[in-house]
Amino acid sequence: MSRSSPARSIISPKATSFSFYVISAAPQEIIQSALEGIVPPEHIFGTRFRYNESTGEVESIIRASAGWGKITVLEEIRAQLGISHDHIIYMGDGSFRSARP
Repeated sequence: MSRSSPARSIISPKATSFSFYVISAAPQEIIQSALEGIVPPEHIFGTRFRYNESTGEVESIIRASAGWGKITVLEEIRAQLGISHDHIIYMGDGSFRSARP
């Protein structure tokens, strides 16, 4: 009977780092509230609105994080972290639709 060696990690924990961000089309305040204590607020990017101070109604969109807006945010994060495109793992919600008919 041969003895097997214990399982070992292929990747050294010292050689890797992982940054987790949430980019969503939902209002940023709602995402931050839902993920409070799980994801740092500075790692959450949602749609940001300008509100009317007296009525609380939405007056305009400051930033949309849907469609190409999501790509813009992703590129800004990539540049800020100083990483190349091949170091990004994007996990969508599965609702990707091709622009082709």
